[in-house]
Amino acid sequence: MSTETPASGAEIARTGFLQFFRPCLVLGLALGLAGRAHAEAPLYETVVTAPDSAGREDASASASVITTDRTPRSAETLPQLLSELPGTAVTSYGSHGALSTLSLRGSSPNQVAIYADGVPLDSALTGAIDLGLVPLGAMARIEVYRGATPLAFGSSAMGGVVSLTSEAPQETGAAVHTGAGSFGTYFGGGELAWVTKRLSVVTRASLFGSRADYPYRTDNGTLFVPGDDQTVRRQNNRLDQIDASARATLTLPARRTVALSLAALDRDQGLPARGTVRSFEARLARRRAYASLSYQGMDDLGTGGRVRALLFGLGAQQRFVDPRGEIVFGGPAQTRDRSLAFGTNVTATWPIVSALHLAGLLDARRESFSPHDELKPTRRPPGSRAFVAGGLSGTLFIDAARLEVTATARAEAARDEISSAGLFAGTPGRQRRTDELLPVYRVGLVARPHEVIRLRANAGSYARLPTLFERYGNGGTVIGSPLLAAERGEVADVGATATFTGDTGALELDAAVFGSRARELIQLEESSYFARYANVSRARILGAEWAAHLRWGRHLRGILQGTWIDARDRGPSSASSGRTLPHQPKLRAYLRPELRDLPLTDTLAFGIYADADWVGTRYMDPSNLVEQSSRRLFGAGASLSWSRVGLRAIGSAYNLGDARENDVLEYPLPGRSFFITLEYSYSRKEPVP
Repeated sequence: MSTETPASGAEIARTGFLQFFRPCLVLGLALGLAGRAHAEAPLYETVVTAPDSAGREDASASASVITTDRTPRSAETLPQLLSELPGTAVTSYGSHGALSTLSLRGSSPNQVAIYADGVPLDSALTGAIDLGLVPLGAMARIEVYRGATPLAFGSSAMGGVVSLTSEAPQETGAAVHTGAGSFGTYFGGGELAWVTKRLSVVTRASLFGSRADYPYRTDNGTLFVPGDDQTVRRQNNRLDQIDASARATLTLPARRTVALSLAALDRDQGLPARGTVRSFEARLARRRAYASLSYQGMDDLGTGGRVRALLFGLGAQQRFVDPRGEIVFGGPAQTRDRSLAFGTNVTATWPIVSALHLAGLLDARRESFSPHDELKPTRRPPGSRAFVAGGLSGTLFIDAARLEVTATARAEAARDEISSAGLFAGTPGRQRRTDELLPVYRVGLVARPHEVIRLRANAGSYARLPTLFERYGNGGTVIGSPLLAAERGEVADVGATATFTGDTGALELDAAVFGSRARELIQLEESSYFARYANVSRARILGAEWAAHLRWGRHLRGILQGTWIDARDRGPSSASSGRTLPHQPKLRAYLRPELRDLPLTDTLAFGIYADADWVGTRYMDPSNLVEQSSRRLFGAGASLSWSRVGLRAIGSAYNLGDARENDVLEYPLPGRSFFITLEYSYSRKEPVP
């Protein structure tokens, strides 16, 4: 039985708002009012869904583009933004900033690749990245490709790709923001930008923290005995994070640019156990830093051609401490894992003639993993992966038929090496090596039968290499399977976009149907004491997605999006074959109307929005024995901007109905919560020499 402290109704409504808001507000005002100037618009913006659904990298792909353009939320996060898009399913393990993973069109999180300014954030070690570790402040554009992987990205992804881009500032200036909200949440940050004719430099830093001690309903481990259910508060759930980034962009003659990017993040958090289990001391600390140097030449291969080259390095450390064995089965744990990645990516587009464009890719990276278990020094061996990919693509433009045909072929090769632990501490072990060669292909079509209609279609094969964790385990309860084969599959989709514009507004309608078939899916097989990954499963996924974006006049905006997915296990297990894949709701829908930039005076403007997120019934287990009922989450917010002095205030409410929900069994999500942000910005144009 849970021993967490019961919460009364008054405690549920109470927040830690004042505790953190006052010092943050004072800091923000002191920094902001130190400058003296007129700011036309805040530099700090929240990224949001834009009406344009075509990605920069591939016109035939089903894509959603996210930019800075709407009444923003307070304390907005990347998982919240991605959950608004069609075809997506975000799984969260708790409050703001907690572990969150992304599924695209019924895929597993490991089948989704995430890039920041071209740097791959998902690793060979663990696969899927925690979306909570991706700060939004530095990102000016996000592109989500569902199903198809454009050639520009090094490795193919069965689910799709999320590409995050931080673009150069346009004006010299500074901005700060500060805020606080429910459950002891506080946040703040600042930005400095310097822009000349050829060079722009921007630096950003932000912090975020929360006690996250929200109330939730627990069944005390007796799912079918509702009489002992009670409301308690989440314990050991505090999170503190700081991140910083810098980017310098040099503009060269002949439409060439060179950019240097640096980013770092430090997070420390408590690890609450499942809702029915106590956890008081388990903690997880994570640090990550990466640097990249990129070059882009827009006309290096002729008019309309493009050359891009990227060098990057990424380092990460994760420290896990569980002195009581509250999280890990088998007793206390104390580990420190380090990983390093270095790589390069070169892409080129060459217009041979106006009707035929060729593109090429060369991608190479090396990742290494150095674990250290302070309590069991001989149990966790180091490992590494060398990866290289090459590809060619050709696009044929048939003007008479208003048709584009793109054919892509790529090959991905990887070599994994693992040094098994020796019999005694400090002694070398046996070296293991695994080689993989994965050919993948894709064909895409784009047709424009009418000036307002764009049709698209894709078909191709994809593959995913096993992670080092899946192949070699953790030296404890998860046993490695070095001979795991890569996951393989085929995907296809057909879609259409219709855009209607007039003097007073515009309406964009987008819809697609899709299907995929996966083989050799990697699945965790559990026994009484240990678990092992194995290639035992297959899956079939069918679905449809739709979206509508409305712009009416200067102020009215609207978004309506939805997804239907039928994701079925086709593996040999009689317990799960034919069942719905876990955590995959059959239906999802999202609605957001807003009024933005409503003028109150010449310098005061007001914005307001409301949103509703509906998730249908889903199952928590492969056998579909534990059903999670459908949920409805409602939110609302408003902003007030004072352009003459560069101030803006944003207030947001989440989960207004105070629904007690979870994405993962026994990992409850927060109930009703409120946040407020105060921003100040200053900008000025540099004189052009």
